Amino acid sequence: MPPSPQQTRPIRFGAGALVHPVEAREKAEELFMKIACELEPELMRSFFRNVYQSAVHRDLWRTLGQRHVDLRPLSGVIWEWLTSWNLGQPGKSPRWLLDGAICTILEYDNRCISPFEPMPSDHNLAWGSGIDYYDPDSNPPLEIAYPIQFEEFEWDPLLETKRGASNRIFSAIREQLRRHLAEIENEAGEIFWKAHAKDSSRHYTWLARHLIKKEPISRIAETPGPIARNRGCTPQDDQPVDDRAVTKAIREIAKFLLLPIPHRLDVLDKRQLTAFGAHVKRTFRVSSG
Repeated sequence: MPPSPQQTRPIRFGAGALVHPVEAREKAEELFMKIACELEPELMRSFFRNVYQSAVHRDLWRTLGQRHVDLRPLSGVIWEWLTSWNLGQPGKSPRWLLDGAICTILEYDNRCISPFEPMPSDHNLAWGSGIDYYDPDSNPPLEIAYPIQFEEFEWDPLLETKRGASNRIFSAIREQLRRHLAEIENEAGEIFWKAHAKDSSRHYTWLARHLIKKEPISRIAETPGPIARNRGCTPQDDQPVDDRAVTKAIREIAKFLLLPIPHRLDVLDKRQLTAFGAHVKRTFRVSSG
């Protein structure tokens, strides 16, 4: 089942108006895997069995504690695991998933999760994240802020009232500030991405439901999940949406995450295929007549 309404929040991949492309992509990757693990607990259970227990137990357990560990022998079994969950094709899964799987293995080892013992709880099987979050209190600034300077103003109290001077100066500053901010946004926009506030996490949930849970587009459209609270709807709102909107959102998120993008016929379920077949028959009759 999708996350509960209480967990639904608007998403913003940055605190400001713009965000670094690498940071935005890493946060999106982490969000998708978090949702996928919540939707399907068997995802990480199978990772523990098929990757950590089998391959690590057999080949790498003795070397995990060393300073330099060669995890390349695990690539094949990780690709196979990813392919089994529709997260890639043989040998063509996104690199970030392979890196995340290796990070998960190392985290298991750091937390003393042994492949020789029974499977731990789902909470301890969380997907590892290699994101090094920026801490403004301890880390140096990532980028130099753009300076904003205003022209100097004068006031002659013999010729102008205090109120008149305030209105004149504030009006000039307001116009200059608007112009400066627009210039900075345009210049920085060539380097960074706009930090769009997504509707909610449900677009990522749609992709996970379609790839991981193998749910057809029509079912997702019928029960799309609640939208963000700041859109004027209650958390209980779960109104059906158009199939094309779901397909478009899934394609966009999949493309952004470098995940397999379903082809047109791949996303058609039985109901849609029946309608498509009827359309083809009608077209054929018309053309034959």
